[in-house]
Amino acid sequence: MFQIKLLRPFCFFLSIFMFGCASSVKLHDDVPKLQRLVTQENPLSDMTVVMTPEAEKKFDEGGKGFSIDKLLVVLRQRLEEKQLLNPKLTNGRVAEMVITDIRIRNAAAAVMVGFLSGADTVSGDLLIYRQDRTKEAGLGFSYSMALGGLSMADQERRFNFMYNGLADKLESALVGTSD
Repeated sequence: MFQIKLLRPFCFFLSIFMFGCASSVKLHDDVPKLQRLVTQENPLSDMTVVMTPEAEKKFDEGGKGFSIDKLLVVLRQRLEEKQLLNPKLTNGRVAEMVITDIRIRNAAAAVMVGFLSGADTVSGDLLIYRQDRTKEAGLGFSYSMALGGLSMADQERRFNFMYNGLADKLESALVGTSD
């Protein structure tokens, strides 16, 4: 009986605190480290998000709840707030986020076993094109989030955390402040 009394609180706290987060953004080899790819004086005019066929297949298998459209909205809002994206420009540079790999855990796995079920992961490339569609620069990114426990029972909260975390990392890389 004594062991059961101790086991319940242990399981409760374990379910709340099983989380972790890791991410990285790596510039492509042709981009000097800490170069300001986007500035207020030279903003982007548009941004798109696309997935490779391989990523689409993985997304269709397990991406329930994750929204490419919401990710794009968060990215655009973040860049517009910092005056790094100006949709009114008609002949500016365009950023294209190409998702090459994606893994989204189902809600039950995220809540019940947290980081032990792996991580939600999005990786790919962010490419910047000139007006004539020639590549100006690019950076690779990988964002993993292994949040779990009761705090992640709400899928929308989990994904909003992921959208914002990825937006933070990409913004830092674009303005030259990432490591």
